[in-house]
Amino acid sequence: MDIGCGEGKLSNFLAMALGKEVCGIDISDFKLAKAWEVAEAQGISHLVQFIQGDASHLDFLADKSFAAIISIFSLHELENPRKVMKELRRVLRAKGRLIVVDFIPGARLKSCGAKGTMPSGKSSSC
Repeated sequence: MDIGCGEGKLSNFLAMALGKEVCGIDISDFKLAKAWEVAEAQGISHLVQFIQGDASHLDFLADKSFAAIISIFSLHELENPRKVMKELRRVLRAKGRLIVVDFIPGARLKSCGAKGTMPSGKSSSC
């Protein structure tokens, strides 16, 4: 499941790349219409489902119904992120994967102290 899927770029990519069913949820019917158009054009409409809905009210989804949930840069846009996380936990299967990539509005970037090597061979720290 892709939370805050918008125009479905990630949902459609995952469906095409993995050949698995993907459900995208977004509040905007306009963006979901675009997502559906792209899925049809790519021939993957049988693998994707786009649902207009509020991520904090996923009552229409059964408990433990998803093996993986992803949210990329959308959690900060939601009115009640804690409630959303509670709902995501409810619909995520045991040992399922939850991936959230986001930022905190107004926060300052700080180094986390971790160091590593980039594929280019250059050293980096987060």
